[in-house]
Amino acid sequence: MDKQTILKEISQNIVKAVLNSVKTKSAKLLAVSKTKSVEQIYDIYNQGHRDFGENYVNELVEKSAQLPNDINWHMIGHVQSNKVKKLLEISNLKVIETLDSIKLANEINTQSKKLDRKVQVYIQVNVSNDEKNGIEIPDAMELVDHIITNCPNLELVGLMSMGSIGVESEFTKVYDLKLEIFKKYKNLEKDFTLSMGTSEDYELAILNGASEIRIGTKLFGKREYNEKK
Repeated sequence: MDKQTILKEISQNIVKAVLNSVKTKSAKLLAVSKTKSVEQIYDIYNQGHRDFGENYVNELVEKSAQLPNDINWHMIGHVQSNKVKKLLEISNLKVIETLDSIKLANEINTQSKKLDRKVQVYIQVNVSNDEKNGIEIPDAMELVDHIITNCPNLELVGLMSMGSIGVESEFTKVYDLKLEIFKKYKNLEKDFTLSMGTSEDYELAILNGASEIRIGTKLFGKREYNEKK
């Protein structure tokens, strides 16, 4: 199946899921391009898609230098503090989706000040016993408060979770956290994103409030990128 057909099918499924959901009014596709070649990314880019997600800083640096500047890059992998500066030097980095600690928030804020830029972030929450990264739900509000109060160069615009495939209760935890945040910070409601769901469960994720779904293999296949991570 060609890329145009695949994208059309996914887009149609997204529209149907949104229409059936009472928890979200829209949902966007993030093309997960980790380990995929520049040529593979161009295949999707040439269909008009502009939002791509990468897991590794070095790989993102390499690809961003070779691909058009109108791509919106999303960092969806764990970020080490010593790589924050390199990550923020990517001019068309749109958002870091994996902020999960006060320490990392402080580092991103410090480096963004030095570069004189604002940085959009999602908080990554851990809702599954299988996850290595992400802040636990009971600790998330402390991180929200810290970002709002102490990190003027960060703009909190969403929540992200990896989660288990197809586990509705995990989606619900993230959605409920969003509502808790809105009770305290009503000004965050506009354009706040819930990044949940992958190729295997994105329609279920949308039904449970996802407004961004992350799809990789379904779009790209399994050809791997050979550069160092």
